[in-house]
Amino acid sequence: MGNGRDALLAAAVDTVVQRGLADLSLRALADEIGTSHRMLIYHFGSKEGLVTDVVKEIDRRLYATAWPEAAARADDPAAASRAVWREVSSEERRPEQVLMVEMYVAAMRGRPGTGELAAHLGDWVAASESQAGWLEGDAHRQSRLLAAVVRGLLLDLLMTGERDEVDDAFERFLELAALDPRMP
Repeated sequence: MGNGRDALLAAAVDTVVQRGLADLSLRALADEIGTSHRMLIYHFGSKEGLVTDVVKEIDRRLYATAWPEAAARADDPAAASRAVWREVSSEERRPEQVLMVEMYVAAMRGRPGTGELAAHLGDWVAASESQAGWLEGDAHRQSRLLAAVVRGLLLDLLMTGERDEVDDAFERFLELAALDPRMP
């Protein structure tokens, strides 16, 4: 594997998504991705810097796939929300979502390298505000609610595997939030 920063980050993301953060050491990660821990420190500054960049890269990948369809449906907030939900809750995203839950817990416990996670959660809210076609004046509140509901339902889905029930709960949320144009 190449030692360029982008190549190292891509390999680190793929490995961390599969292994998780528990007991992650730079040396073990470096061995696994075919580089040295010195190269990781050179490019990322520290383990904490690497973890931060892993989160940013996961977010970037998710934004690249979830938001274009949502933006295309900005005139219909419910359809935009469904597009995001389908992408973030897809089976292909499961390993990334498990890692994100692990990172939420690590951040709540004050683990070094997770401090920027709250800012990234705020980025999701801001992206939702600008992409989903919310009513002006209520965009931030609805975007925050959508982000919280999506995170909660993702946790439910990850824990139970009950896809139909969780999808139904998401649909009910859209109805309750009056995001569904089918609502009277």
